[in-house]
Amino acid sequence: MTLKIYLTPYLSNPLETETRTLFPCDLISCEIVQQEHQPAKAILKLYYERDMRPTHGCFQNKFVHIIYEKEEVEKLIFQGTLSKQLQLQNEGIVEYILISQPAEHYQILEDLKNQLSKDFSCIEEFTDTASLSHILETQARVLHWDRYGQNIQTSCIFQGTEFLTLDEDSIFENSLKVKHNPYSFQKIECCVEAQWTRKLNGFLNLSHFISQSTSSTFISTLTPQALIKKWPKVDCKITSSHNRSTPSSGYSIVKSELQKMDNLSLHLRKMTRDFDIKKGDQIEKLRFSYQWFKPIIRLQWTIEQKIHEHMTFHVQSFENLKDSPLIPINKKLIFRLQNPQHYLNDASDSTLFKNEKGKKLLDYAFKVASNHLKTAQRNIDVTFTCLWEQGINIHLDMSLTLKHPSFKKGYITGKIIEYKMCYEFECAYVWIKLGCVGTDQNVEEKKPPLWEWASENGTEESDLIHITDLNPHYFIESLSVSGDAFEQEDFLAQMVASNTLKLKEMCTVLKQKPTQLHVKLKPIDDIKNAFLNFKHINPIII
Repeated sequence: MTLKIYLTPYLSNPLETETRTLFPCDLISCEIVQQEHQPAKAILKLYYERDMRPTHGCFQNKFVHIIYEKEEVEKLIFQGTLSKQLQLQNEGIVEYILISQPAEHYQILEDLKNQLSKDFSCIEEFTDTASLSHILETQARVLHWDRYGQNIQTSCIFQGTEFLTLDEDSIFENSLKVKHNPYSFQKIECCVEAQWTRKLNGFLNLSHFISQSTSSTFISTLTPQALIKKWPKVDCKITSSHNRSTPSSGYSIVKSELQKMDNLSLHLRKMTRDFDIKKGDQIEKLRFSYQWFKPIIRLQWTIEQKIHEHMTFHVQSFENLKDSPLIPINKKLIFRLQNPQHYLNDASDSTLFKNEKGKKLLDYAFKVASNHLKTAQRNIDVTFTCLWEQGINIHLDMSLTLKHPSFKKGYITGKIIEYKMCYEFECAYVWIKLGCVGTDQNVEEKKPPLWEWASENGTEESDLIHITDLNPHYFIESLSVSGDAFEQEDFLAQMVASNTLKLKEMCTVLKQKPTQLHVKLKPIDDIKNAFLNFKHINPIII
């Protein structure tokens, strides 16, 4: 049996002799290695006579094919391109490191990511730049780089698509080693955290409440110009806190009017009583006119409240680790959402984890947690060395059953997670590493439970504003109208009871009793943060 090296200018079937060129050399050794998530590498050591040594770039821009030939039957065992060339100290020996990674592997990985994400829409919603590792950690899959066809695929972490069986006679004596990882996750606590600013807004009509605060439906006054001048203006911002934690919160006036009413048509009082007034040396009678206005004030209110939402649940392994030699470990996973606003149905939502998008995020966290548990169950590493002919066809998408008396059942089955194919002048062998599950549990992926988070599952709400509470009484602390025309008339009568005043003096007296609107609104620009703590009480068994 021999190994031969062929070169082609492009990726092709090297077994077609028309496109290949034999690379002249004396092969000292060939080592092909590969492990999970990595492309295969080939390390070639070649010997040349001084006058036959190739140029430095002999492998550049060429595809290198390593073909195993036995009894005139050829088999491709590696295909790749040059990664590094080393000149060893021994004269005439050159080492080449080849890699079975296609030039467009980044595009292949991107296509693979898009293909996988179609089966799990939560990934796309969880982040716009979801990496391949984010997708794989929810599917218990590993990258499989094909050392023959320059392809990148995925395979299950526990079981391959092809199967191989070896017996005790197929492996080298004393090469079998079993490494048992005694630590295994029993329970994983998941904490999904989200912080965002909740935005609430609406309108408050004060007109009705102003009308209720007067003796009649309208505001009456003897000093209409002063009332109109001090009446609130549109676009006026109203704040009620000196230390504003949410600057956008507060009130603003969107509509403000004083509509003058017709006294005659509404049968309203028209004039005051008669007052004595000095006019030169004479005393005359004077009456003031009642002015009636319909008050219209409409406010827009905006409330911003910072929400801190935490969801906690536990995922637990079905196996009772207390009765096994394994040492249980509890693990905690924390998921912090960067842009929770993207998953809210509306900016006024009070909770994220009760809507459909929020449940998908919890579903994502569950998948990651369950796969952490499942991956920990692959806690036995079995390594051995077998004959070259027995292991020449292995790859990382393959399960292998090894029959050996060292195992309780007489055999063990695992997924190939690493291999090393070594070929030298007088020796050829294959070293294999299996990842095996240490329990009889079915590790196939289960469907996640339906996430129905209700208040009885441990919901705690603190200082959360409920939309149903946002009625006018929530905003209005006090409202009154003082100094209406009736009060002004009585005040003027008291002031002139003992003295007769001039007209100018009577107007000055009326200024001391102006008609005023008093509105005190409750502060909404310093709302306390709301903390929502949800907890799924019963652990989720997988």
